[in-house]
Amino acid sequence: MNILVDSHILIWHAFDELNKKSPKALSIIQNFDYNLYFSSVNLWEISIKSSLNKPDFNVNPEQLANGLLYDGFEQLYIENKHLYAIKNLPHIHKDPFDRLLLA
Repeated sequence: MNILVDSHILIWHAFDELNKKSPKALSIIQNFDYNLYFSSVNLWEISIKSSLNKPDFNVNPEQLANGLLYDGFEQLYIENKHLYAIKNLPHIHKDPFDRLLLA
């Protein structure tokens, strides 16, 4: 099974906090039957949040990506077809990052 992991889960994984924050997500990430993916969209979202320089959010997107690749995650890249697909998504998803991830 292929799983595209949400930005929050990626950050919790990187900081080894999944066992505290989401034991279910931890069990999925540790299951070798799953192919785990992160997207350029995750890195874009994290870069924007990092640029706000909030003291409670200190995540380097480049280091995060390198760590995820090292841990066996695969990266998905944004292509034009994903951008075009956004127009066909139902409007229940308001967050632009989530809409692009779904596309």
